[in-house]
Amino acid sequence: MSNTTEFPWPYAPSPKSGKTTYHRDGTVTLFNVYTQLWERLGKVPDRVLASLDDDERQRVIRHTEEEK
Repeated sequence: MSNTTEFPWPYAPSPKSGKTTYHRDGTVTLFNVYTQLWERLGKVPDRVLASLDDDERQRVIRHTEEEK
């Protein structure tokens, strides 16, 4: 997966929409409340999932499990 030179993997620039971004490769870019950074992840840690609202959590889980 390619990445920008300014943001080492898994850190990502803030999406213009300010919302979770769902990528074709099965990863998501979301705001991690623990690191206070946007991160592009394929496997989202349980504690980060727990910080999302119910609808967003279910969508992230469905999206990241589609590639398996």
